[in-house]
Amino acid sequence: MHTLRVALVVGLLASLGCVAGPQATAAPAATSARPGVGNRASMETMQIPSHGELMNALVYVAAGAGPHPAVILLHGFPGNERNLDLAQDIRRAGWDVLYFNYRGSWGTPGDFSFSHGIEDTAAALAYLRQPAIAKKLRLDPSRIVLIGHSTPDGLAREVAVHAAHWAFPAQVPALKDRTVLVVTADDGLTGMNDAFAAALRKAGDAHVTTQHFATDHAYSDKRIELSQTVLAWLAGLSK
Repeated sequence: MHTLRVALVVGLLASLGCVAGPQATAAPAATSARPGVGNRASMETMQIPSHGELMNALVYVAAGAGPHPAVILLHGFPGNERNLDLAQDIRRAGWDVLYFNYRGSWGTPGDFSFSHGIEDTAAALAYLRQPAIAKKLRLDPSRIVLIGHSTPDGLAREVAVHAAHWAFPAQVPALKDRTVLVVTADDGLTGMNDAFAAALRKAGDAHVTTQHFATDHAYSDKRIELSQTVLAWLAGLSK
């Protein structure tokens, strides 16, 4: 998976990255008590408006009254790996998980681009923060984490135009106060990610975690280990 920045979904991202929102906190402890009918785990489907289009989306709603912390799970570019196994695991750990399809991918109308991906992520975040939506989904809009995956295959011209703004070093000042997890694979992008993590630490970020797996770009034979890494990181977010 590939590094994600808060509110930035860009084609330069490399290997799984999870960036906590400014008030993200740990999920509540799991409980063996059976939730009431109205508080059972469930799945809600919806369409999220973004710049004149409606993005197909769904939320894995965690069991319990909540309010639950939430994850926005961003699929790869343009969308070969959706990581819905992670969504199920994260929900079992007590988090709501929003998955949506960017404009121009997986049946959502519109044109796909990295710029649109950034806009679409902002639209999804704003959607979850609406009081009525947060209440319906039993989530805490002040505790939202973004998890993103993948790098570009094509769209090189757009990347070149925005390279100075989208490059990892340009984002360090904005992210140096965030909690960050960077997971890498043997896909040729580890160096870029390691340099980004090092730059964050040099800028004073004491909450950067890195993990490398000897596997392919999709973490095909490390799905359980990937899930365990993400869940442990989520559980360790400060209250």
